[in-house]
Amino acid sequence: MMNKNQIVEYIKDKMPNFEGTAEEKEVKTALFIYVELGKIKSFNTQYYFGNTETKRKIYQLARLERTDVDKIANKRKITCVTMTSLYISILRDFGIYAYPSRMDDDPVHEFPVVTLKSGEEFEADLQADLTNIQTKSRLEYFNYLGKSDNMRDAQNALTQRLIEIGYINKESDYKNDEIERLQDIGVSKMPVHKALQTILEDEKLYEGNENMGIVELNLFFKSILIDVVPNFYNNGIYCFNCERDNSRGEHTYGTCIYSKDDRADANDKVKTYMYSQKNKKFVHVPIKLIQYLKNTGTKFGLRRREKAASKTIIKYLESLDKQKSKEGNEK
Repeated sequence: MMNKNQIVEYIKDKMPNFEGTAEEKEVKTALFIYVELGKIKSFNTQYYFGNTETKRKIYQLARLERTDVDKIANKRKITCVTMTSLYISILRDFGIYAYPSRMDDDPVHEFPVVTLKSGEEFEADLQADLTNIQTKSRLEYFNYLGKSDNMRDAQNALTQRLIEIGYINKESDYKNDEIERLQDIGVSKMPVHKALQTILEDEKLYEGNENMGIVELNLFFKSILIDVVPNFYNNGIYCFNCERDNSRGEHTYGTCIYSKDDRADANDKVKTYMYSQKNKKFVHVPIKLIQYLKNTGTKFGLRRREKAASKTIIKYLESLDKQKSKEGNEK
């Protein structure tokens, strides 16, 4: 990882010469830093998957470390507090002022507010946009309006700026367009195994995602399932995360997505995919691998909403064990 000064030099080396008014150059500079910083940071996995007490401790530690910008810069994993501190500090090195803020209805979540030299202010919630940045999707939380009269015009202007800074080459490069294509071809009406295969084997969804963090991966593919197969849990598609400790006591995380078709033969009821860090995409894995992970201490279903998905596959694994035992006794 890089310290703060190294990140600043890295950004300066990559930043193009911007054209336009003084305010336009200021906005493009803030946007370029926003995108480049978002490419090299990811959300804290222990916070995301942790229980209430774990989250409280990590949040308190983040607040204590917020002034140690070099320490924050040297970490890959961030929280909203540490990302806000780092972004604000780097903006100031480029002559742009920003300050931390919170919403009244969410006093825990912190985000930067950028103040331009003209006096205009706008929110730039980088932590909330990490998934979008790491998947080249439309940005949702860089909320500069400028001369735009509405959000649609502001989004169009943002797209033009993102093209200028090199985030995309043309508007159709957004991953959102590929997700819309999956909706248009009727994936939700396909048999459940075919639907999941069509989504997870779509190579375009993985383009440019090489540095995606595990939390961003999780959020991205869940959002795809929600958009392409509405109520996917009720349609036989499930996803859950798993946690495994290595020999050094470190936590490693994985993501499993599977489809379940109760009408299929016993051995074909479930089709499982796991994200491969080596291949940088979801790959089809035999159910025996899931069974091995379960039997060797891997935790399934790390978040409350994943419990049902993990229990469903555990029950299926237990039914396979019973079937195998029954066949063995009959022999």
